[in-house]
Amino acid sequence: SHNPSLESSQKAVRMLNAALTGPYPPGDTKNPPLDFKLDVEESEPGPDEMGTIRQYLEAESPPPVPSNYPIVVDWFGGRATCGPQLGGVTRILENLQKERDESFAGKLKSSWKFW
Repeated sequence: SHNPSLESSQKAVRMLNAALTGPYPPGDTKNPPLDFKLDVEESEPGPDEMGTIRQYLEAESPPPVPSNYPIVVDWFGGRATCGPQLGGVTRILENLQKERDESFAGKLKSSWKFW
């Protein structure tokens, strides 16, 4: 959930967009961007979504209150974070990077043949 009036929410959206459009992790142009679908929702999650978000939340996350800080959810990976500190967003991006890199390594490994 994105509250555009909050700096932490604006920063979370910038972090996520940067991971989609530039190298991730940033700083090394050899790194490809991450591949995920980003939906920025300004409306609060519904009751069913909030129940799932609570199950996905990191242990150190405060209770999800969309009007107070951003809620970032990786629906496919079963991860969520919320709060004014954005370390949880970084951890979600790092997990996506790890999955990308493991998948890429697996494709490379399976594409080589030796006789």
